[in-house]
Amino acid sequence: MYGRILLSMIISLFTYRVVLQQLGVDDYGIYNVVGSVVAIFNSLRGLFASSIQRCLNYESGRGDENRLRLVFSMGVNVQLIIALIFFIVVEIVGIWFLNNEINIAPSRLYAARWVFQFSVITAIISIMTIPYDAVMISRERMDVYAYVSIFEAVFKLIIVYILVVSPIDKLILYGALQLLVAIIVRVICGAYCRTHFQESRYLRCWDKDIFKDMSHIAGWNFFGNTAYALTQNGLNMVLNVFGGPVVNAARGIAYQILSIVTQLMSNIGLVFNPYSVKAYASGDKDKMFRMLHFSSKLFFLIIMIVVIIVTFLTGSILQLWLGVVPEYTIGFVRLILVHSLLRSIHSPLNTIFLSVGNLKKYQITEGIILSVPLLLSYIGLRFGAPYEFVFISMIVMEIINYVAIIRIAKKIAELSIKEYLKQVILPCVICIFIALVAYICNETFITCVWSSIAMSIITIAAVCLYMWFCGFSLQDRQQILSIIRKK
Repeated sequence: MYGRILLSMIISLFTYRVVLQQLGVDDYGIYNVVGSVVAIFNSLRGLFASSIQRCLNYESGRGDENRLRLVFSMGVNVQLIIALIFFIVVEIVGIWFLNNEINIAPSRLYAARWVFQFSVITAIISIMTIPYDAVMISRERMDVYAYVSIFEAVFKLIIVYILVVSPIDKLILYGALQLLVAIIVRVICGAYCRTHFQESRYLRCWDKDIFKDMSHIAGWNFFGNTAYALTQNGLNMVLNVFGGPVVNAARGIAYQILSIVTQLMSNIGLVFNPYSVKAYASGDKDKMFRMLHFSSKLFFLIIMIVVIIVTFLTGSILQLWLGVVPEYTIGFVRLILVHSLLRSIHSPLNTIFLSVGNLKKYQITEGIILSVPLLLSYIGLRFGAPYEFVFISMIVMEIINYVAIIRIAKKIAELSIKEYLKQVILPCVICIFIALVAYICNETFITCVWSSIAMSIITIAAVCLYMWFCGFSLQDRQQILSIIRKK
């Protein structure tokens, strides 16, 4: 999975530049505007994704094959309903937008309408692929899941080549090829699952209890995700009101880096989530908590490596990537990476609540606390605070949120706070202290980029060695070594 993420990231960075060159600024802008109309409603795609995943993992842990097939079939039914709602809403709103509000040259309106329809169909096919993705993850076939994702990334390279040599309208062709990729992925996932997993053969049915369970988890996930999305977009508007487009550009670049880190965390989480839910379903809470401690430290260590590299070399990396670095970008990038590091040890706790199936108190608490930076940022910037105050308020509230979530986990999942502090918090705090001392030395004494690279390597080595010998338990180390030997 880690290798798949790295390869996909490299291909995405390369194809982004070539696609922009081939389409041109105007056509690429049209594709993004039209795609954004679809993306506004595409959040429906993931509404039931985590709930389907959780139900499959839970029944797999109980070992009930009949219930597994019933859950999968209900997942397909739910995604069909979502796809139908999505199609109706996005066609009404999207066509109105294209005919009345879009600001493009009239000569390109024909191409924009084609791209819009391609984007709608692509989104619907992606929605219908979710139940098959959930089956592969619940069966812990991460190799197959990664191979499909790598194939998808490689196909983007083929799209780039076709765009270069094709004489036809490149904007329409690009939309059509994206649709073709979605169809191929859907066929591969469906064929593999039906061949290897009995539960992925659709059964015409409707189970009220399963739908109720899925709706409960999906509803509270939707509440938390919506609160977070509104806050993040609201902060962007606050920065625009007080700082203008230059500050928004710096924030946008910082969030491009954040999106890579977030994708890294979510994909690593795919590996651990099924294990945790199955352990809880089988009644083995000790195993679930051991996985929580192990995954928290592993999450933290992987994100820490990324944070150290980018933080020590922020200016050089941005200069190499962008050429011209907008003002405020370096500070924004470093602060958002600190925020992502805190989120990395928070993410495994989400799995505990998902495993137990009790999300209400957790999502309400997180939704309220993580909305506070919006108010703090507006007040702070209004009274003359620097723009970095927005990210500092996010970091402070994330720490408060983390403490609150731990206390809720103790009540709902019977998490031992004392053991959690010993196993997770203490090693992570010491690693942060090591990195902080090295960062201060780097900023104070080092002026050469090669010296900064050497300092980042030494810091990563120190953090990894400490975590290996002091952070991970003997059982953790044996487990990691056995995986390495096997591979």
